Amino acid sequence: MGGLSITTKTVQNVLDRVTRQFGDESGSQVTTADIVRWINAAQTEIVLKNRILKAQSTTASVAAQSDYTFSSLSVLNIEHLHYKGVPLKYLGFIEAQEYINNYDPNQDYSDTPYIWYEWGTVIKLYPVPSVSGDTITLYYIQMPTDVANTTDTLAVPDIYFESLVQYVLSQAYEQDDDMGSASFKRQQMDVSLNTLSEDAMTAMRGRYLTITVLEEDM
Repeated sequence: MGGLSITTKTVQNVLDRVTRQFGDESGSQVTTADIVRWINAAQTEIVLKNRILKAQSTTASVAAQSDYTFSSLSVLNIEHLHYKGVPLKYLGFIEAQEYINNYDPNQDYSDTPYIWYEWGTVIKLYPVPSVSGDTITLYYIQMPTDVANTTDTLAVPDIYFESLVQYVLSQAYEQDDDMGSASFKRQQMDVSLNTLSEDAMTAMRGRYLTITVLEEDM
């Protein structure tokens, strides 16, 4: 599935397809600004639904420090957090507070963290690290970079180009009060994204070898 990472399509490619299919190549009904705005919305929805644009970042622990921020990153969703290569258990904020209050109400305990939770843009570890310099690795879904000009390359891979075009067309039809066509294009997009998601899962499963134990090996 190496094609998942290929990104060559531009805003102009979307513009050409949409205006031709919508029948407004003069741009009298749907402007370039409209299409750019819809492209950015489409990219975000695609990434949210199919969880593409996977990324990771590392930082170092600081002894007695529980709070860490990754404010320089465009994080759409956190998938996992590892400490020294070991995945930490995620708890919701209230659940984490209840757990800590039950076992360590004064939060005096420091050791290797095994729980993480979040508040706003802050990631909190428990217990607080007892040493500095341990590796904290954030695995996350990256926010797609907005496009602005017709020469800009899309943030989503080429394999999602058709899904993106269907979203933009649905918005164009909706703006034109053609709700039937708008709904049809959204349905096409949903089907396309589901198919791509299933294909990605199938490919992932195919990477793992299945070991069959033969009777004569027993």
